[in-house]
Amino acid sequence: MIIMVSQSNGLNKFLDSCCSLCFIASISYRVALTFLVVAMTFFLAFSQLILLHCWFSSLSSD
Repeated sequence: MIIMVSQSNGLNKFLDSCCSLCFIASISYRVALTFLVVAMTFFLAFSQLILLHCWFSSLSSD
């Protein structure tokens, strides 16, 4: 009986650690995904600004 209780206690600790690891992984995944989306948005906006700048400079040179 005592062995079963200690095994279930160890299993609960193992499951708790797995759940906390999964929770941390999901948070870091969301943060990484958000960072990627923000970086892509900034990259697209920056490239659009460069294209507009080149377009306006080519218009003014004509």
